[in-house]
Amino acid sequence: GWNRAKETPVAAVESDTEVLNQREEERREMTPEERRAADEAAIKGLYEKYKQRASDESLSPNDRDKWRGAALDLEFRNPDLFND
Repeated sequence: GWNRAKETPVAAVESDTEVLNQREEERREMTPEERRAADEAAIKGLYEKYKQRASDESLSPNDRDKWRGAALDLEFRNPDLFND
């Protein structure tokens, strides 16, 4: 099977994008408030995953930097969620 510990940031982001796209069908049935809450939960979940990988000492410094960059990108694209 696929070793999740060795997944690359690019592959993970592509996979995560697929998951978000699959959720699009479910979102059509939701109210705007439900959509917003679901989106925020998904984004925060990805952010936590990326932050954990960024601090994973078993990964190369370069890979940790890429995970850190992915987390920062989420912060940048979703300032309302991270400026508490």
